[in-house]
Amino acid sequence: MIYPQRLSKDEIIRQVLPEAPKRITNKLILDLWNKKLVELVEDSFEEAAEKISNGKKVVVLGQKFRIEKEDSDFILKSLWDRFLKIDSVPNLRRIIEAEEKRTGEKIELQPRLSNELSEKLRLWPYTLIKEAVNNSNKEDPPLGFYWVGPDSGARAISWIRSIDAAILKYLSDKQENIKIGIGKFYGRNVRVEIKHENEKYTVDLTSLSLHYEKDIKQYSTWLKFLIFCNCKDMSYRSRQHDKWVQNIDLFCKHGGAGFFKAIEKSRKEYKIEKGKMIRINPFPLPNESMLNFLDNAANKTLILDSDNYLRIPNKTELDQLIGAETVRKSYDNGWFHWQKRFKIY
Repeated sequence: MIYPQRLSKDEIIRQVLPEAPKRITNKLILDLWNKKLVELVEDSFEEAAEKISNGKKVVVLGQKFRIEKEDSDFILKSLWDRFLKIDSVPNLRRIIEAEEKRTGEKIELQPRLSNELSEKLRLWPYTLIKEAVNNSNKEDPPLGFYWVGPDSGARAISWIRSIDAAILKYLSDKQENIKIGIGKFYGRNVRVEIKHENEKYTVDLTSLSLHYEKDIKQYSTWLKFLIFCNCKDMSYRSRQHDKWVQNIDLFCKHGGAGFFKAIEKSRKEYKIEKGKMIRINPFPLPNESMLNFLDNAANKTLILDSDNYLRIPNKTELDQLIGAETVRKSYDNGWFHWQKRFKIY
């Protein structure tokens, strides 16, 4: 199942009331709720995620779930406290304690994740994301995650952008109107060209974890990984912006799709030359259960906005709902980072 086109508010209501009048009013929504044709969740993210996952009825969410555009822009540009810092000291402490218990070896906890520590523990994003998610508050769901590289810059990935990246790569393999072309690897860097909906995007991927299988440095190279894309999303929400003051990059869907193409290319070349390959993927891939949840969140969910106006969830609110479901079910029950043949769906 692939994330479909978004339905409008009226189309969502007509799923439960096909004979609904042309103009959908709040009074009609209240009547539907009284008749138990829709479900209302006022303030619990865990309850909201459970009801949306169930998918039997349209879910109406209270004002606590709102993230207005100005707030969304602030959160995405600053990460604020709504993104998980996967290389935080508490997260590293839990991982180190588990490793010390397993090996009996004392490991020094450092104030930031160094190349040496990451190599020693053989860390990759999956390990850190899983640990952070599974220790998160169910009523304060993350919109995504980030880590800080050696240049002190934050690399951030939101749930919805990671899903969109996987879908874009999938569609490029199925449809003629979406093309992803990739150039030659220059060291650990590569350029990707994406043609999508009459638009052309140039994506530069740098510091890829392109290593031989037993090279321990692949567990630290990914910390430096960066994406540069000329799309509006990343140009506006990253240090590429000429007025940007934060040292933050929010990776876009084009960058993620380009990264998946780079993995594919490295695998093909590995088979031919028995050379280096990208084995570490920072972009979470949704399983079928998570895609079904997103379908329900996008097309069976409404949010009570200011002045009691109902609307469909925006992209940042979808990130919030996906985060709630991820924390509710645990990371492994919604996402994966690798599969044997690395074919997306």
